[in-house]
Amino acid sequence: MEFQNQEFVPCCQSWLTDEFKTIPMGEDLWNGPAAQALRQSMFDQSFRYCKTQYCQKPQIELTPEHQKLNYAPINKENWQAMFAELNEMPNGPTFLNINADIRCNLACPSCRKEKVVKVDSEQTSRLVEIENFINLHKGTLRRLQISNGEVFFSPWLRALVKKLNPIDFPKLTYVNVITNGLLFDAQTYQQLLPGIEYVKSVSVSMDAGDQETFQAVRGGDWDRLLCNLDWMADLRKQEKIKYLQCNFTVQKNNYQSIPAFLKIARSFAVDSIKFTALFDWDNMAIDYQN
Repeated sequence: MEFQNQEFVPCCQSWLTDEFKTIPMGEDLWNGPAAQALRQSMFDQSFRYCKTQYCQKPQIELTPEHQKLNYAPINKENWQAMFAELNEMPNGPTFLNINADIRCNLACPSCRKEKVVKVDSEQTSRLVEIENFINLHKGTLRRLQISNGEVFFSPWLRALVKKLNPIDFPKLTYVNVITNGLLFDAQTYQQLLPGIEYVKSVSVSMDAGDQETFQAVRGGDWDRLLCNLDWMADLRKQEKIKYLQCNFTVQKNNYQSIPAFLKIARSFAVDSIKFTALFDWDNMAIDYQN
């Protein structure tokens, strides 16, 4: 399941067709008409609602062996329902991507036209709906991913991380956060205990290999980012986090700093380095064509 700030999609919004978005969601988002229609399109192998030119997930024949991949292990009841090609799942989701709070301490031109530090009443209601969904299915959730805005800037997301605990989330084992890295430091870690201990994977969006490029594409404090990355690398050595990744969205005004970016990322002994193509978003502050 993925929750975004505007509409429900059980996958990535940019990977689904407009036709899918016209299907009623129903009261039960997990098993509503839209979710069941998407599952049916997978079972009949038409993938009619998927933009296959963008989707990064392989469309493969499902076998029990894939359960061992351990990305978001599916609970037994849903696994059996999938093999029976049932559109309605008997149990709740195991993986939830929260991509709904757009508040951020930065205003990257490739992402937005201005800094967003507060949400309106409609967006607040949206967050309440998401929290209700989380509370409804917290007993089956095994993994969470938090992205889009800045997890360590949004009061709502900070509160969500802080309250994670084994009683309310008995099966939760792993939280992945995608962050710009500027606010993730020792002070933040202490403030968000005990829930922050569930954060086992940190993906840091840098998009630059030097200060000048960083100012052009993101506009934050470069020295602070490097200092925080050094601290995160130490967390990785202590195995308080299990995975550390640095990200680079390739643009015309930053690609020349790729060698420097690689050198920096390797100096922190990150587990992986990810390059992503720049997509044309509606709220960009740059001219995508140029």
